[in-house]
This record gives sequence, structure tokens and C-alpha cells, in this order.
Amino acid sequence: MIEVEPEPDAEPARTEEVGEEAVDVEIEGAPSSFPEYYQNIVRQVHRYWRQPGGTREEHAQVVFRIHRDGSVSDIEVTVRSGNPFFDTSVVAAVESAGRAGAFGPLPELFPGDIMRITFDFEPVGAERS
Repeated sequence: MIEVEPEPDAEPARTEEVGEEAVDVEIEGAPSSFPEYYQNIVRQVHRYWRQPGGTREEHAQVVFRIHRDGSVSDIEVTVRSGNPFFDTSVVAAVESAGRAGAFGPLPELFPGDIMRITFDFEPVGAERS
């Protein structure tokens, strides 16, 4: 799941699932006029995520901020999986994508200087109840 919060009182917008099987994407609090940017976030996180072997039931959630220039800060695991290797791998994916500048700068028309992202990680093939 990805939640984007540019402004606290913006009208929620929702998208269908995007990207790999392992990610449930939901964008809240932002206009849906930047689907390519949101899809790139999903693509890049998957590109840099190295799922630990043997993980099938874990689920973790990470929150981070993308700044106007595309830099990333304040990465925090908000839902821990119970597997420290899995949790470390989700933080490493976001850190690596951020260091590489993989998200790119925020869209020019994005209403704000910071995009707050909430991203859910599940191993491919996992089913959450």
C-alpha cells in the first residue's frame, strides 16, 4: 500500500493495485493526476528490494518522505513483520532507491514540497487476511 499525503485536508483519491503482486497500492490525500510518478515509486522500490529467502508470511509497512528534489528522508518501519531481516530489507529498499535518486523530483504541479509515502511490503505469493 502506498499512501501519499501532500496536504492534511485534501480529498482522498484511490487507485487500483499497481505494480508487482507483492504490493497493494492505495494513494490517499492526493490528486490522481500523477499516476506515472506513483507507479515509478512502486517500480523503483521493487527494483531495490532484496526479499530475504524463506519469507512467505511476513508483512511490514514503511513510511518515508520524498522531497521536491527527489531526496528521501524520515524512513520508518511503522508495522514490523517480526522478522528483523525482512524489516531491514524494506528499509534498505527505500534507502537504496533514495540514494540513487530513483524516484526523481516531485511532479512540477504537485501541491507541496514533501510527499509522505506509506508503503506495504509482502513477499510474492503471500496472502494477508
